[in-house]
Amino acid sequence: MASNIQISDDGDSSPEKFNAQNEGLREWFEEYMSIDANKLGSDHHIFEAVDSDELDEDSFEQRISNLAATPILGRFCIKCQELFDNWPTLGNSSTREHDSKPGSEGGWEHTAVRPCNSFELEASTRVGCKFCAFLIQRLKDRKLIELFRKIENRLLLLGESSISFLSIQNWGANPTQLLWLNLPGKICTSNNAGTAPRLRFVSHFLPLSVDCHEKSSDVFSTANDWLSHCIEKHEACKSNSHENLPTRLICVAEESPRLVFTADYQERLRYAALSHSWGSHRAIVLTSENIGQLTREISMKVLPKTFKDAIKITQKLGIDYLWIDSLCIIQNDDHDWQEESALMSSVYGGSSITIAASSARDSTEGCFLEAPNFSGGLRVRINDGGRQRVQDFLCHEEYNYSTLEAHLGTRAWALQEKILPLRTVHFGDRGAFWECRSLIASEFFPDGFRDKFVKPLVCRTGMLEWKWHQIVKLYSAANLTYGKDKLPALSGIAKSEFDEHDDQYLAGMWREKIEEQLCWGLTENNASERPLWRAPSWSWTSIDGQVAWPESYHGSLNIRYAHVVDAGTTPYGHNPFGQVIDGFIRLACSTMAVGHIVHTETFDEAGYEDATAILLDVRGQKKTFPCCLDCLDDVDQNYARPIYLVPVIGGKGGSFMFGSKGEIIHQLYVFGIVLRNTNSVMAAYIRIGSFCFRKYSADWKELEFREPFLQALEEQGLATAETACSEILSNVEPPDHRYLITIL
Repeated sequence: MASNIQISDDGDSSPEKFNAQNEGLREWFEEYMSIDANKLGSDHHIFEAVDSDELDEDSFEQRISNLAATPILGRFCIKCQELFDNWPTLGNSSTREHDSKPGSEGGWEHTAVRPCNSFELEASTRVGCKFCAFLIQRLKDRKLIELFRKIENRLLLLGESSISFLSIQNWGANPTQLLWLNLPGKICTSNNAGTAPRLRFVSHFLPLSVDCHEKSSDVFSTANDWLSHCIEKHEACKSNSHENLPTRLICVAEESPRLVFTADYQERLRYAALSHSWGSHRAIVLTSENIGQLTREISMKVLPKTFKDAIKITQKLGIDYLWIDSLCIIQNDDHDWQEESALMSSVYGGSSITIAASSARDSTEGCFLEAPNFSGGLRVRINDGGRQRVQDFLCHEEYNYSTLEAHLGTRAWALQEKILPLRTVHFGDRGAFWECRSLIASEFFPDGFRDKFVKPLVCRTGMLEWKWHQIVKLYSAANLTYGKDKLPALSGIAKSEFDEHDDQYLAGMWREKIEEQLCWGLTENNASERPLWRAPSWSWTSIDGQVAWPESYHGSLNIRYAHVVDAGTTPYGHNPFGQVIDGFIRLACSTMAVGHIVHTETFDEAGYEDATAILLDVRGQKKTFPCCLDCLDDVDQNYARPIYLVPVIGGKGGSFMFGSKGEIIHQLYVFGIVLRNTNSVMAAYIRIGSFCFRKYSADWKELEFREPFLQALEEQGLATAETACSEILSNVEPPDHRYLITIL
């Protein structure tokens, strides 16, 4: 296949030039054009040759500059304005209203319009076309801009058309359409085929009275409108006046900011809180040595850009006080740090607003990082068959792009800084983004998004909007500079959850559903070396990496092979939701198996490719079972010692399929934990992993792990449990949960 293809600086695409460069390019082109676009995903093998192509950026910039004279009419280039003035009628789209209910008429009609290429879109974006900016941003967000340009390059060298078309498809009979850019020279006819799922975005039919926000608005005015409207109108966002004030705040109402002690004020101070990433740059921090100076004045000259921007935003919002962690907590005083970090629930929950520097990687980058000509969506007046309406154009991923997937969203401390506040305004490279308990909006849709397509991060007290397993999955995937902060950085959310449910908190887990949560496991092959001790081995906070656990609901996973009799942790300091110095769980088991690790065994079955093999006896024969070990060094450190597999929960999963006679076939599971003996305490164990053995139909053949494991338990489970336990219980419920072990 052709490789290292470049477009020449002079744009020469003559046959002689092409033949000298690569005669195999024509073969590639013929294969590319022969493939049905609906079967041409971005991972198709045809693109393997394209990956190695080199892009001449100078040549691309020259082409874009040559096109930059494209006329702009108001907010749009001539081609986009012409599209909006002559919007294609698909089925009965011209007669559908914004409030039309889906009926029997209309369907998935499709057309392709607006021929373009990435050069033209970029050129029009740079001179101000909002729709071209939105289209080019979709290519960038989905990491397909380079693929498009390389294909365009090849087509230009061949003298072929490098045009891409914009597809429009009715979303069934709804007053909504789906749109996507097609690969150069190709057209997908379905939004679920080819590259369309990666590039599609949505457009709703709206009444003509809807504001298209055609006049640009100052971002501070927009943020002020959000805040004042939320305070005045949103019942769900009423202030948590019962929250304790932070010990210290920064007064920004005077000529120079200064540190103040809230205990010196009789009235409740209204303040903003900053959520930011410290990064590798170490800005000025509060210490026991400079606290006196900072109470007199904090010089603006020594403040990094993010702090200066946060002060400016706070002032523009009419708020006199600001909380910044590094300037309001004494950083070289462990006692103060422990005391103040325990107040995170109150600090963020009691703030009038949280300002999130979403894209800044450290405190030097600031809040205002929006790229020139960026578009996060828009509303447009269109003409469809002589009838006018407003349509919006937006992507459902915009919330994630602006919050969870922004740099700040990768920082573990920042999760509680988003979940706990009543309201947050994000400033980043995608503009300003607002979220509160009642509204999600952006500077591109300042009155909010029409669809409830996102779940806001803000904690909805009493509404159970976020479940603990969802929080843990997000949090455990985020990054921490210091591993010892694993529990403190979650303590604010844990405190809020405790206030809501009054359950026993156990180092990142809850007593009520502790059996399910004990079965946590890494979500993918992301194991790392076991870190220094910071939590009991049975807690997911003891290791690094994203974790999840099975959830039981509606009668699923209703078999209990074991239950927790007693559990506890000892906190470090006064915060019951922060660091711990030890912990235990006493587990009453009905059965357990013993085996040992096999280094050389691997598994081909789906979902078990990265598992560690543990050898058990099954009916007199040795059989290996796939288990997920928590840390990379667990294999070598436990190779020669007995390993125990303890089933905890099981039963039907949430998925099922129909058999040949129409009968329902449920997936069946056994979830459990992998243990080893401690070196010091008799009949006490350390968790080193987890397992999930399932029985289900795949091409009507069962994976043989669940049933053989149950057979192994039937043969050796009781004897193993009796030998391994510290106590055999009597008069216990369930009666077979007799064998007591301790996990540290």
